[in-house]
Amino acid sequence: MNPGRLGKKCALCVSMVLLAFSVSGCGEPSDHDIYDIEQVSLVFNYGDQDGAELDVFNSDGTVKKYIVQPYSDSGIDLFEGGIPAEDQCDTEEYTISADDWNNIVNAVNENSFMKLPEELPEVEATDGSTRYIEVITSDGTHRSGGYCAGNGSGKEHQRFSEIVKALKNVTPVETADDPEKRTAESLSKLSEGIYLADCYTDHKVNEYLAANIRDVDSFDMWMTQNLTHGVPTGEVPDTGCASFSVTDPSGDHLFGRNYDMPVDADSMIIRCYPGDGYASIGIVDMMHINLGKGCDHDIDDEGSRSLLFAAPWCISDGINEKGLGVSLLELQNEHVVNDTSKPDLLLYSAARVILDKCASVDEAVALLDRYDVYSPRSNSYHLFITDKSGESVILEWIDGELCVVKGNAVTNFLLLPEGSDPDQRRTKIERSLDSADSMTSEEAMAVLELVNRQTRWSAVYNLEKFSVDVCLNADYSNTINCSGE
Repeated sequence: MNPGRLGKKCALCVSMVLLAFSVSGCGEPSDHDIYDIEQVSLVFNYGDQDGAELDVFNSDGTVKKYIVQPYSDSGIDLFEGGIPAEDQCDTEEYTISADDWNNIVNAVNENSFMKLPEELPEVEATDGSTRYIEVITSDGTHRSGGYCAGNGSGKEHQRFSEIVKALKNVTPVETADDPEKRTAESLSKLSEGIYLADCYTDHKVNEYLAANIRDVDSFDMWMTQNLTHGVPTGEVPDTGCASFSVTDPSGDHLFGRNYDMPVDADSMIIRCYPGDGYASIGIVDMMHINLGKGCDHDIDDEGSRSLLFAAPWCISDGINEKGLGVSLLELQNEHVVNDTSKPDLLLYSAARVILDKCASVDEAVALLDRYDVYSPRSNSYHLFITDKSGESVILEWIDGELCVVKGNAVTNFLLLPEGSDPDQRRTKIERSLDSADSMTSEEAMAVLELVNRQTRWSAVYNLEKFSVDVCLNADYSNTINCSGE
């Protein structure tokens, strides 16, 4: 036996039995038995390379590959019917068309695979590859192959080779379940300058936290490498903002936010549905994802749609399905960090982490207290956090320490140690809140109009209804309503 042979006496024990595609159109070969084929598997090693692969083709069009590399020291024997655990190998799953499946069925039947011997005659060959095919039908299982199977000149090898070609010549088809495809196709224009997208991709929050990122260049590089398939994002924008919380007449809790930004650029409402976190709805300055007006990438260019996968990390404000809201507001004071043994977290990314992982103000504060928090710039930011219990706080970092201030209004000036309000925006908000027991969404929007300052968007979120009303570019005569449901 050639030393490159990985084994002959084997039986692939792949036992998934799935509903069959229709095999109509498979042809009418008169001199071949026709079998009702449920599954076809191909196992082979990589010849001189230390690796092996098992490809399983099912009658419903699903395909799963198991790739073990390196193989020799893996302790796994694909040629003895072993299917490795997914932490022991790389896997790939996709779907093929009904035509491709029918071509496989044709190849198996027309080449009389069931009449091939379990071990094909040995041949002189140089590729060093061992191949086996196993076919599961409604009547049973048959397998055939061997060292250099399909490379011989005899009829049996030729028939085996035709089946291998059919298995190799398949084309994966895109499916509606592809999260990146669903995300890219969800993008729609709501009005001039504002878009809506639904994000179904993995935000990779846990991987991000494990990366200990403390500066904006590393943050942008992480998004480019892990989310956008190498398409670079943009720069963190300068902002001046205002936020507040209030109760409406029905008892719902509202969260108001102005995003003051004089640059003419596009904005986007992003609804996020992470598999391992809370659903959320937030608003993105599209300059940071480098997409749209004034950016390097045209929003109509489908090749740039991968930038949408970074959008969840670039929100400036938002709420989640648990009724927790958060906004980021820029300050002018220097940001100081006490570099301790705690892991690192970039303040600009905190909103995404909070919305994915926290259900209340207390949970958000406890989460941030576990990190050394860094600013994306030399100056600092503070966070406004509110929840549907009525709790609202402002988080500030003073001399490297996290400080929690209870309050329901904030702008771009520190509240600690004594607080300042040189442009009187916070004072105007507080007076408006004090003058009313409650506010409708329209009345809350009027407060944002009162303090707007070259505002790109004004947003009033409803924490109970998981929705947001948005006015764009200080046009308070037109309101866009969007639900996170």
